[in-house]
Amino acid sequence: MGKNKSVHRKITWKCDMCESIQTSYSNKRWDMDVCKCGKSGYDLEEFYSRTMGKISIISEEEIQEENTIKLSENDSKIFIDSILNPEEPNEKLKKTFENYKIMKRSTEEEIKWKAFLYGSIVGILAGIGICGLIFLLEFI
Repeated sequence: MGKNKSVHRKITWKCDMCESIQTSYSNKRWDMDVCKCGKSGYDLEEFYSRTMGKISIISEEEIQEENTIKLSENDSKIFIDSILNPEEPNEKLKKTFENYKIMKRSTEEEIKWKAFLYGSIVGILAGIGICGLIFLLEFI
């Protein structure tokens, strides 16, 4: 059903001792690819690579794949049915949603109140000027 793209690297290399050609992939984890003579190897990971012995890189490429989630016929029916005929929310979900609405409302009201206060303070300060501000600060 859902698709997700993954990117990994592919390196084709040759052992300089036995001249065997090997391919290493970055999507294989904790795996050192070793040549036929066993004296050279290449470990290609997502964020690093390491080699042993003497090797020559023949080619490098980036591979993009789409990963598809395959559902059984029964799972597909369950998925489609849940989309077309959703269940009523249970009590826990209803309570969570009510708490979210309360939190959101209080945050919006708090923002409006602070904007009003800051606007009022700026207006007052503009009206009294610097001398009035110094006078007020003496009492704080």
